[in-house]
Amino acid sequence: MEWPNWRIWWPNSTNGYALWKAGSRLTDKTWQLLQAIAACIQSDRTIQEAEVKVFERILARLNVEEKADALELLNKPQTLQPGKLRAAFPTMDERGRVLQTVVSVALADGKLHFDEVNYLGELLTALEMSYQDLAALNPEL
Repeated sequence: MEWPNWRIWWPNSTNGYALWKAGSRLTDKTWQLLQAIAACIQSDRTIQEAEVKVFERILARLNVEEKADALELLNKPQTLQPGKLRAAFPTMDERGRVLQTVVSVALADGKLHFDEVNYLGELLTALEMSYQDLAALNPEL
C-alpha cells in the first residue's frame, strides 16, 4: 500500500506562517528550490513583474501543478537557507540541472537582466557553486 504524499511545513522564526498541503505533487526538493528562488527574488525587497514571469516559467518548466501555492511564496517572506538547499541537491549533476533550468528560463528573452543575475548569484552561493561552474554548464553565458 502506498502512503499519500502528506507534507507539513511548520512556521519558523524567520517567516512566521505555516503551509499545510495534503496530497501535494511537489517533492520536498522542488519545494525547497522554489522557496530558495522566491527568497532570491525577494532579496531586493521589490518584486518586479518580470521576476514573477520568470518564476511562473520556472514553475511550468518544473511541471508544478500547484502554481497558486507556489506563487504564494512570493507574497510571504522567504529566507534563503543555503545548507538546506545544498543538502537537497547533493550531487553536482543535480545542482547543474537546477541551474540549467533557471538559466534557460532567465535567457528566454535572449538576455540576462540585472535582477536575474543577482538572484542567480544568490542561488549559486546557496548551492555552493561558482560562476565558473555555471559557465561550464551553460557556455552561452
